[in-house]
Amino acid sequence: MPPSLPASLVAGLYGSCRSPADRTRLLTVIRSLIKHQMATSSDPRKLIRTNKCALPSLYAVFRDGHTPARQFLIAALQAPVMAVL
Repeated sequence: MPPSLPASLVAGLYGSCRSPADRTRLLTVIRSLIKHQMATSSDPRKLIRTNKCALPSLYAVFRDGHTPARQFLIAALQAPVMAVL
């Protein structure tokens, strides 16, 4: 799969998640992928690491393109990362 394909699909189908309705629809798709791909897998980490499912690429497009989600992740993970360092 070309690396730009997930971003192109999200931009075309969900308008790059600019409106709340588009964000809700994309999050519904991500939830469905979790339910059908991750929950049925015996080893979900292996599934993500080997890039054999659509979830990581779609979530990355959402995370990178949605500023509030990115800011939340930075704020939530700053203290644990600094504690490790």
